[in-house]
Amino acid sequence: MPGENAPVLSVEIWPSRTNEQSERLELLLKVLKDAPIDFVSVTYGALGSDRPRTLALAERLASEGFRVVAHLACLAHTVAELRSLIQRYIDLGVAGILALRGDTPLEGSEISAGDLPHAVDLVRLVKEVEPEMPVAVALHPAGHPDAPSRELDLSYSAKKLALADFGITQFFVEGEEYRSMIAGLAGLGVVKPVSAGIIVPASGRQLARMSEMAGVTLPKKLFAEYVAAGSDRASLRVVGERFAFSLAEESLAAGASGVHLFSMNSPDAARAFIARFAG
Repeated sequence: MPGENAPVLSVEIWPSRTNEQSERLELLLKVLKDAPIDFVSVTYGALGSDRPRTLALAERLASEGFRVVAHLACLAHTVAELRSLIQRYIDLGVAGILALRGDTPLEGSEISAGDLPHAVDLVRLVKEVEPEMPVAVALHPAGHPDAPSRELDLSYSAKKLALADFGITQFFVEGEEYRSMIAGLAGLGVVKPVSAGIIVPASGRQLARMSEMAGVTLPKKLFAEYVAAGSDRASLRVVGERFAFSLAEESLAAGASGVHLFSMNSPDAARAFIARFAG
């Protein structure tokens, strides 16, 4: 799926759960409908909680001409369930699958951990069901927050990327994190296309929350810029776009195959992203 020359441009979309979210999603889709992007990805939700919405949205988008990469998490599913879901995606005509581990069920939960413990196992299963289906995996430039060390996470990332077709990074805040990860993967003999995943944070609070979830340390200067912007939406947008797009351009210069926008279903972020990289 990644191109050979121009950077691959893609946008992540969330299925909506409320009327307000549905309105926001429709505005986003209007922005993306005729935009020169390569694909949209549709999230799956914790433990498959968005599964029906993901399937419905993937089907709708495919029918409307979008190239869809559908997320699929393996935890909390049996192999039989995963095979069925993979076949359903094939029948819907998706352009690829993003194979994820997913969230671990909470201790004491009635939900089982499932049959496949790691994303690499899901990559193998997708390729077994349909060898020609493009498969992506998630990579963590700053290291997975659950990994004992960045070295171990890099080793695991190399194993799953070697079996997949391309990678998409999760949230990171420093260009050096991307460069170091790519160099580390190459040192382990894995050279595959990897898109840089970026977020245009709407506020310092959102940026801090995303950083905590990803296990990354925020640059003090960046957070200070958000504080200085206060509650002025226009100023916050300027700060967020400067941060995200500079990081994307730095990653492209370092060899990233493309840029993947975690849109948070924001039409404004998507519009600015398209104007910057596809305009």
